[in-house]
Amino acid sequence: MNITIIASLILSFLLALGLWRKQAFYLSIFLIALYVLMIGTPASAVRAGIMGGILLTSQYLGRLSSAVRAVVFAATIMLFFNPLLLKLDVGFQLSFLAVLGIIYLQPRFLEWFKRIPDPKNLPLKTTLATTLSAQIFALPVLIYNFGYVPLVSPLANILIVPFLAPVTILIFVFGITSMIFWPLGYVLSWPTWLFLTYLTSIIDVFSKFPKIW
Repeated sequence: MNITIIASLILSFLLALGLWRKQAFYLSIFLIALYVLMIGTPASAVRAGIMGGILLTSQYLGRLSSAVRAVVFAATIMLFFNPLLLKLDVGFQLSFLAVLGIIYLQPRFLEWFKRIPDPKNLPLKTTLATTLSAQIFALPVLIYNFGYVPLVSPLANILIVPFLAPVTILIFVFGITSMIFWPLGYVLSWPTWLFLTYLTSIIDVFSKFPKIW
């Protein structure tokens, strides 16, 4: 989700600066690749970066992108360069299983949860459907590699997921502003710190809950 938000933000920002669409497209692809490199190229980020690139390419060419084809394409590229990822990299396995779970199971869960009311500005049904879809597909790998089932993850995600998009946007704006005019960047650093403190606190609290082994 973060890669998708960042890709859209970068493209919109570059177009707002007056760049031609072709220039903005190539620079966006470069910046997404740079972002993935900066965070250490974990399998999940590489997969998301490739899928984000496919999303930008489909927008640039004026075509609709297929989520399943994007996942298969991303996996093919990564395995072409390192076939051992499929066997040895748990992050690779979890990342792709989670995305496939969201693609195939989320519509079913949304149908089952349609009677659950959504509180104002809180996408409860979507968050629950996404979390359960990803976790069900990833469950065999989780149990095999870690030996337990994280039952509290749906509740943790309800408290975290609605804030991820605003935090991503805020961090992006904070980073750009800090490079252009650092006093304003300093002001924006406070709400950024507040949001990040909230997220890490929720993660810390729920990481201490008992798990089913």
